[in-house]
Amino acid sequence: MCLPLLHLGYHKTATTWLQNAVFSDETLGFISPWGPQAGIAVDEFVLANPYRFDAVRARSRFEEGLAEASERQLVPVLSNEALCGQPVSGGRFAYGRFVVERLRETFPGGKILIVVREQRAALLSHYREYIANGFHGDLARFIGGPELPPGFAPDCPLDHFEYDGLVGHTQSLFGPESVLVLPFEMLKGERERFLGELYRFVGRPVHRVPDRAPERVGVKGLGLAFKQACNRINFGETDWARPRQSFAARAVSKAAGWVERLAPDAWQGAYEERLGQYIEVQIGTRYARSNAHLEQLTALELGHYGYALPSPDPPARHASARRDY
Repeated sequence: MCLPLLHLGYHKTATTWLQNAVFSDETLGFISPWGPQAGIAVDEFVLANPYRFDAVRARSRFEEGLAEASERQLVPVLSNEALCGQPVSGGRFAYGRFVVERLRETFPGGKILIVVREQRAALLSHYREYIANGFHGDLARFIGGPELPPGFAPDCPLDHFEYDGLVGHTQSLFGPESVLVLPFEMLKGERERFLGELYRFVGRPVHRVPDRAPERVGVKGLGLAFKQACNRINFGETDWARPRQSFAARAVSKAAGWVERLAPDAWQGAYEERLGQYIEVQIGTRYARSNAHLEQLTALELGHYGYALPSPDPPARHASARRDY
C-alpha cells in the first residue's frame, strides 16, 4: 500500500490552487481521497488530544483512501495548510512541531511538501486574509510595533515565518531526502520548473502544466480599507466555518471588490505602499539568518527570489596593507 504525499502548507503559498488544480486532478497522476483540503488531517493531527493520540487508530482512518490510490496507481495527497501551524486566528497556535511528530508516527516513510514565501509578501497577504476573516486590527495590532503596548502579543507571531525551524525538524524526522521545500515565487514565475521538481520528488513523469488561474486572491488597496472599516462596525460579519456566508457578508465582499476596481490607481498604490513600508520598517532583516539556514538545509537560492539574507562579510584587510601614521 502506498504512502501519501503530505502537503503541510504554508498558508498563502497557492495552497488552494495546488489542491484543486494539481492534487485533485487524476489525469495528472494525483488523487485527494480525503478531499482537496482534508479536514480529516486537522481532526487527527491538529485537534487530537495530545494525551490520547494513537497513531495506529489515526492511520486506520486513511487506509481506505490509500488502498484506492494504490489500486489506481495514483499518488495520494493529504493536504491542509493548518498542518504547519495557524498564525492568523486572534491567538498564537505554533503547533507545527507536534503535528509533524504525529505525522511521522502515523506515516513513517512518507514524503513531505512544504512551500515557503518571501516573508514581507507573506505578511501582507496574511494581513489581507486577516481582514477577509472579519478582523479589523491595523498592522500594529497584526504584526506588532511601537504602537503595541508591552504585554500584548500581536495577532500574527512573526516567528511563524522562520521557516528553517519547521523544515529542519521535519528533515530530522523523515530524512532530508523525503522533504521537498519549494518557494512560492518559483510556482508563480516558473510553474513548469516548480511542477518538474514536484514530479521528480514523487518519482513520476511530468504530465502537463495546468493553466488554471490563481484562486482566493485577497482584496487589495482601498477595497481592503473598506472591508476593514466594515469589520470595525461588525457589518457583514464573516464566519468561515459556514459553507455559505450571510447576505450581508457577501454584499460587503462584493462592495470591497468594486471599491478596489473603481478607486484611482494612485490612491490604491499609495495605500499599498504605506502597508508595505510599515512591514519593511518593522521586520527589517529579521529573517536573514533564518533564510540563510534554510538555504543550507535545502540548497535553494532564496536570494534569487528576493528573500532577505545576511550581508556578506567585508573582505579582511591584509596585514601588509596597514599603514602607521
